[in-house]
Amino acid sequence: MVSSVYFHWEKLATAPLPHELGPLVSPKAKSPPNNTSRTLPTSDISSEKTQKSEDSVMNKHTQSPLVERTEKPKHTAKQPTLEECLALNSADWIKGPRLGNSQEGHISVDSGIDMIINKAELSAPKQSGSIHDLLKETICHDSSRFLNFTDDGSDGERSKYFWALRLIYLSFHSHQHKDAIDEAKLRRDLGCGDILLKNGIGPFDFECPKAKFIVVPMGEMGLGAAMRLGAVNALFAGIATNRTILLINNAPVGERSVRKPWVHASCKRKDIQCFFMPPTPCTITQAELAGAYALGRSEYRRMFKFGEIPHEHANDRVIIANFAIRPKATPPGFLSGIMKYSDEIIQNIAETTSENDPRVEIIRLSKDVILEERPFDRETRYYYFGVESQIHHAAVFYAMRPNPLNAEKMETILNEVIPAGFNPEISFGLPIRASDKCLVESECLSFPQYMRLMGQIWNVHKSSIEISSEAHGLSNVSTSIVLTTESKSVLEDKKKFETNHTLRAQVPFEYNFVTNQHDVMQETGLPNDFLKNTAAEVTADQIMLSAVSSLKAQLMAKFTVGNCCSNFHLLLFDFLQDGCGAAKDNIGQCLQDNEDPEFRLCCQW
Repeated sequence: MVSSVYFHWEKLATAPLPHELGPLVSPKAKSPPNNTSRTLPTSDISSEKTQKSEDSVMNKHTQSPLVERTEKPKHTAKQPTLEECLALNSADWIKGPRLGNSQEGHISVDSGIDMIINKAELSAPKQSGSIHDLLKETICHDSSRFLNFTDDGSDGERSKYFWALRLIYLSFHSHQHKDAIDEAKLRRDLGCGDILLKNGIGPFDFECPKAKFIVVPMGEMGLGAAMRLGAVNALFAGIATNRTILLINNAPVGERSVRKPWVHASCKRKDIQCFFMPPTPCTITQAELAGAYALGRSEYRRMFKFGEIPHEHANDRVIIANFAIRPKATPPGFLSGIMKYSDEIIQNIAETTSENDPRVEIIRLSKDVILEERPFDRETRYYYFGVESQIHHAAVFYAMRPNPLNAEKMETILNEVIPAGFNPEISFGLPIRASDKCLVESECLSFPQYMRLMGQIWNVHKSSIEISSEAHGLSNVSTSIVLTTESKSVLEDKKKFETNHTLRAQVPFEYNFVTNQHDVMQETGLPNDFLKNTAAEVTADQIMLSAVSSLKAQLMAKFTVGNCCSNFHLLLFDFLQDGCGAAKDNIGQCLQDNEDPEFRLCCQW
């Protein structure tokens, strides 16, 4: 069994983790024409498309023509007609209006199609269709173990562990994209991008006629809870029931829960796609959402407990599940679904990779790791939902993929925030969740206490830090403390601390602070609470950019402490525990596990 092979909790022994390759980078996607429409307009396509023309077009693509097409685009000499490009779509979907995916995030026609038909090959990172193309959609750092996928078994159980993690992540991706493959191949082979855009069909809008859907509205809790307990549970339910997940808010039709805007979004859509990638290229019509059955409390509980949809609605194309944001049992059918997708991915890797590549065998062996339960000692460690769960972490990685536009903004911010010469191996992560968290849900430390805590970590790991510094030729470089917070008072306390020589003398090492000057300081985990009493120029989308950029900045540090009463800090540990950080390994600690009573915080629950 392997437990937290990349991320080491403070009470566990640490071990070095070698890297085989440096950062892997692939070309940036091209931006599509500007089109910010959320609900795509009713087109005149359908009114002019007679049954005769539909039949004549379908005759050109009989016997599942897409199955026999080569992977290379085959653009016709003449421009394709609209009818040819929509040969696989129903008249109702064409007529609309549809609930289209965002076009503000800069997903181009080509990059969207590549995401759908990507077979996850072990090809060079810059070649289209590689595993790396899909893994790099996450917020993981270029130097992270998750992205450097050269594990060939030389690293023992760790190699199998990380291939298992990647297989789970790729399984979520495959499940959410598989039903758009035929349409994507048709559009690619005919070169349909321009004509569809001109007729109101976005580059990432597909009908997926064979798919069935569960529509899940994102809840009104903080970002950490919304992702860890909302989006993740939705993805689990999708695979367990073999239904594609749609995360929909601010819809013009449907029950009340799907018509409410998401509190963390302020763009025109007011949903998760203001910042993050669409969870799927598949889209439905307003009519389908308006007529969708909404599961009751007992029914969605049965869905998670037994993996069942009410019998009378089992064949419905669209159902709505507005379930409570709290930990859920892994539904029956989920693991078998993950194993099915993993088998398909492994088979494709074996068919497209040299038989002499040692990674193929280690990937085959890694599938068994998915089914292993990882031990957790609740007597000596603070337990929280998902703490040792690969499947949970992989789902978080998938749900938290920023769209290309915001991914670029985040990189710009990090390039400004992280100083030249920064070394993750000798850096501390200090995320401080203060403000409203301290009022009800958790005890909180003062800033001088946090700095004494940094001293405690230094004393425990001083020898390894000094060895790492010498190995990198950084003996005279001070240790970096990555400090992020949503609270202005924390930064004010930081200034007071730095001018107090008595307090500074309590820190037994030389350090420098790395802060995110782009932090909005919203003083709360809920943007709506902040926006009620602040300037109009600050938006929920800016708060989201600030929060996720700070989260990624924290992934730069090797030694991290967090308040595990905060779901946002648990979100950070989800990423660090399974290899998304910039350091070779990460040593993390919940303050709830600290052996010193001064630093051991208690939660309300």
